[in-house]
Amino acid sequence: MESIVLRRLDFESQTTQCAFFLAAGLYPVAAQFHNNQRPSEFLEHFTDFERRFPRLDIPLYKDGLFRFAAYAAQNLGDNVAVQRYQAEADAAFAQCPYTAVGADGTAAVDHESESIEAEVIRENPSLWGKLAVTIVVRWIKAEVRQGLTTDQHARELLGMTGRNPTCQQITSSISNISDLLAAIDPSELAGELYGTSTPTPPEIWNPRFSRLEEWLRKDGYPPSTKARHRVLEMLQQMRVTSYREFMLKSGKGQDYETIKCVDFEVKKRLALHQSIHPAVAQIDACRFDVASSVFSLANAPRAVADGAVTDEMMVEALSVFEDVLSRCKGLENMHLTYLVLNQLSRAMWVRYYVFKSAPPTTVLPYLAEADKIYCEIRRERSISKPSNSVGTQEVLADGVQHDFIYGYALQTTLEAYRKPGHHSMVSVQTCTGDSLNAHLFDFLEWTQKSKARGLTDALGLEARLPSGMLAEAKQSSKASTLLEKEIQLVSEISIPGFEKNLHLSSQLRELRETMRAEPALDKIMRIRDGSSMTLSEIQMLGVELGPNVVFVDWIHVNSTNLVMVLYHNGLFQEEIILHTKLEDVERWVYEQLDVAIPLSDSSATSKLATIAGLIAPLEHYTRPGDTLVLSPTRILHRVPLHAIKLGNQPLIVRNPVVYTQSLSLLRLCNMSLKSNPPPIMTHQSATPPSFRAVVIHPLPNSWLSTNQVEELTANLGATALHGPRIDRSSFFATAANASLIHYHGHVSSNSQPLHRALNLDATSQNFSEATSVAVDAIFDLHLTKPALVTLIGCSSNHAPINQTDDLRSIPSAFHYAGASSVVSTLWPIRDTDGAKFSQAFYTSLGCQMKDMESSRERSSIGLQKRTLDLAKAIQEAVSVMMMDDEGIEREAYHWAGYVLNGVWRWEVPRGALANL
Repeated sequence: MESIVLRRLDFESQTTQCAFFLAAGLYPVAAQFHNNQRPSEFLEHFTDFERRFPRLDIPLYKDGLFRFAAYAAQNLGDNVAVQRYQAEADAAFAQCPYTAVGADGTAAVDHESESIEAEVIRENPSLWGKLAVTIVVRWIKAEVRQGLTTDQHARELLGMTGRNPTCQQITSSISNISDLLAAIDPSELAGELYGTSTPTPPEIWNPRFSRLEEWLRKDGYPPSTKARHRVLEMLQQMRVTSYREFMLKSGKGQDYETIKCVDFEVKKRLALHQSIHPAVAQIDACRFDVASSVFSLANAPRAVADGAVTDEMMVEALSVFEDVLSRCKGLENMHLTYLVLNQLSRAMWVRYYVFKSAPPTTVLPYLAEADKIYCEIRRERSISKPSNSVGTQEVLADGVQHDFIYGYALQTTLEAYRKPGHHSMVSVQTCTGDSLNAHLFDFLEWTQKSKARGLTDALGLEARLPSGMLAEAKQSSKASTLLEKEIQLVSEISIPGFEKNLHLSSQLRELRETMRAEPALDKIMRIRDGSSMTLSEIQMLGVELGPNVVFVDWIHVNSTNLVMVLYHNGLFQEEIILHTKLEDVERWVYEQLDVAIPLSDSSATSKLATIAGLIAPLEHYTRPGDTLVLSPTRILHRVPLHAIKLGNQPLIVRNPVVYTQSLSLLRLCNMSLKSNPPPIMTHQSATPPSFRAVVIHPLPNSWLSTNQVEELTANLGATALHGPRIDRSSFFATAANASLIHYHGHVSSNSQPLHRALNLDATSQNFSEATSVAVDAIFDLHLTKPALVTLIGCSSNHAPINQTDDLRSIPSAFHYAGASSVVSTLWPIRDTDGAKFSQAFYTSLGCQMKDMESSRERSSIGLQKRTLDLAKAIQEAVSVMMMDDEGIEREAYHWAGYVLNGVWRWEVPRGALANL
């Protein structure tokens, strides 16, 4: 299908070269790429068309094409392009010959001209209920005016007669039908027809809809029969939608009576379509809904107990899904294929979980295929600006509910592993030297697929590859040539505005498709694609970062809730189902952290003890002194896990602790250490030119931290920006290519993820473009890798929690900018605490360098660079913060909020930070 529409487009472009025929050819291309979630490819064709025909004067085509372009730009996260395209579409729509100006001055379709499809397509589907009612009222007005409908019949059609009349406030006060119709508010009438907080009861809805159906099915009345049938379909579809929205908002997704109502309505909708025009696409959609309704019934225990749904019915529903799936694949509709696979997976799971009629693993092929499609769609959205890319992928994951795919996969593989019986083994070594159970192997692979994929996509596309990996790949002359082309294309693509770079991005996408087919580039392309880590890659990472390193991964699984997975030096060690539930942690965070000054009284230790189950297994499976890499999930990202006591001491005292969103992200941060090494320095060299330290302190001199920050600036040999108001351009000019950034100042607490910002104006804590450095701007900053960034400000680690563990935070943005390690804070801190922590942290790093220098002198071996342990520095700094000047233990608020994200090994060239 796709090749056909593209061949037609090429023919029109090369042969006819006519705006009308080219626009007509571009329209099915837009639809095809829309269905396959490939917005950038459509935009490449569209921008070429717009360049060739900038004054297209065919309003209908122009409206549709610009609308598709706006949708594509939205998927790629370019809001500026969205606004331009939408404005062009609105202007074109107002020029369409079938439009008229409504009472509010906006364009409205004149449905007496028998065309409603344009308005239906343009309208948000959630507002179709109001639109259908608006059209019905408009048609009734026309028929009353022409004498085709009596006053009484008009009232009956609108439900204004009987025991429960609609629009009661005007029904009794206005007698003239024309005046009454003019006084009707379509939104209010739609609310009364469908119901507002709850769907209209069947005893009221059924007779009203029956009257409307009888009227809309009559032939011979204007407008056309096709238009009337379209409105009839919309009315019935919105009836189904009203129930689904009610189930979603009320939490009655398993309420038997409600599900029965939905089942009745979707079957009625199928019968309606079959009686009007049994087109395959429409019937498939209705059959899909009916099969999904059977699946919903199976989730209601009472329905199963009453025999309202059986395993035989589930088998029949699965056959419908399979049939629709094959048709979607035949039409090359990637989006619908994914949706059907998603529902197929759920239905197959129900057969296992509810009816015990199928093994759990039968669902895995469907889950894997759905995830493969999801990854292709996700990869397409990764070509946009990184800050937007992560956000659009989060929207994608929520929109298609991909967390269900991960949830079913995790639960299926875990239950299959724990189910008694013979299991095959995989030749993957564990820390005990054994092979790995095949189902457990699958479970561990899915755990890595489920976390922080959006950020790893963005980082992977720009990752500076390890020199060893590059050298290995370049042994192939073909691979070497492809890598050189990639470097050239990446360098030519500018950052601002993607429209002018669409052609280059298309070339880069095609090049990387070629690179994926080259065996020598397999490892590199897995990184470029943001692929999740395999167990062998986790093992390699453990070897690189070891020894005595334990990766601690928390996973949310549907029924068992939270699972801890442990890897010792990269080898799988154990998976443990935790007794602490996710909802308990969410409640704890709300009660203990969502306050002005969290964990600030004498009960802080006992409050932390209530969630000690989150880390309890570490006492048995880890040793004091092991470096612990904690990878939380969901709300756990906000919990100071390192502050919870293990035995009789906080975890941070027992072990150095590092945080990461996922092990895949940790690997990308670690790559900075293995790429181009710092230049060799002579004994006479001062601070190497490749190493720059920067201190930003946008606070008045009256603040208590000022003297300590000035002293730190001198010790770091840093370029500094001090003062209550720092120019934004000065920040970027100073911070560019830095190897170390120390920020001590305000952080704006805007609820919009991309408006979280470093505030350069101490006189205001509100977000302002002119005086703030927001998350999306930090993504555009370039640091010298591997860089260290310390963010001493209120809640600098904060990010909205989501189901994909992709945190659009200030630390995430700095990771993309080149920071392999970021120190930040979990909650609002005191200025003096921040200064004390910084002093202790950098003092610890200074001590490490002195010890290394002493060792070097004793061994008489010159070192080009030093590797500092940031985790130990954090541990020592927090230990200092735990005690006040009189040696009395302080509350957790003062010390538990400081965390390290990324890798803990930080390499600095000799001569750098010599005065620490």
